[in-house]
Amino acid sequence: MTALPTIDPVLFLDTTAKALDLAETASHRLNAARRLLEVTTIYKIAEADGSALRAVSEAAYLLLSDGCDLFDAVAFRRQC
Repeated sequence: MTALPTIDPVLFLDTTAKALDLAETASHRLNAARRLLEVTTIYKIAEADGSALRAVSEAAYLLLSDGCDLFDAVAFRRQC
């Protein structure tokens, strides 16, 4: 997983999981990030609270990173 706040990872991706399970989990995270970012489209950036915008951005980044990492694991398994 690429979005880690520490040097030593504490969350791990089960690369031996079924490809369909990895893809479904990736899709779930990417769709959650998309819905989260859709919420921001109703606000004017000039009126947005800076800390709230940072929180939404960080959450979206983590979800997108996880989703991409999961899809990368699926792609890697298909190459093997």
